[in-house]
Amino acid sequence: MTSNVLKLLPDEELQILDAYIKRSNSKRLTKILDQLGIPENLDVPRVSIAVAQILLEPIQELLPSWNYINDDCVEIATRKVFKRFVESRLKFNPHLILLINWADSGPGFSWPEAYYITYLPGFNKYIVTASRDSEDLCGCTDNAIGIFDGDLDKTEVAKKALIKHWRIAKRQGVDDGWQAVWERGLVNNKVAFSWAKEVWG
Repeated sequence: MTSNVLKLLPDEELQILDAYIKRSNSKRLTKILDQLGIPENLDVPRVSIAVAQILLEPIQELLPSWNYINDDCVEIATRKVFKRFVESRLKFNPHLILLINWADSGPGFSWPEAYYITYLPGFNKYIVTASRDSEDLCGCTDNAIGIFDGDLDKTEVAKKALIKHWRIAKRQGVDDGWQAVWERGLVNNKVAFSWAKEVWG
């Protein structure tokens, strides 16, 4: 069963997912990431960006996005459209955990971040991803933030991933936490704020 599921993935995507799960790297993987146009020297690992793009591809129109009009009156979208490899036949089904707003830095200037959890058949793993409406914070709009055994409780997986992610934000200077829940998914507002309290008190 496992091998049959994995045959639905092109070799490039299989290598990306396998490298993220095993925390490995290779020259071949570097070439694939170059082919996908994922830049180097970002605040997050390149492979985590590629993983998020693969898993979130079917719902990318639901992810945080911000459009603006430039000086030439042309509409610019901060979120780029990404496409999977042509041979991709395994469709993933991401589930929203939570959409938060970190803060409002001015009228119309918010900092949303959406968290999704996706089950990987064939690997028996959950991967949690974070999505923002621009590349301003860490050089990318989407990246994987955690991987967990597929036999664990989905809500417990989400909690572990988000608390770890938020603790990193706290260490980087986010002293007050996020401000609001914009959309509930796997968890409700009360649960989300209780998780945040474990990080920021």
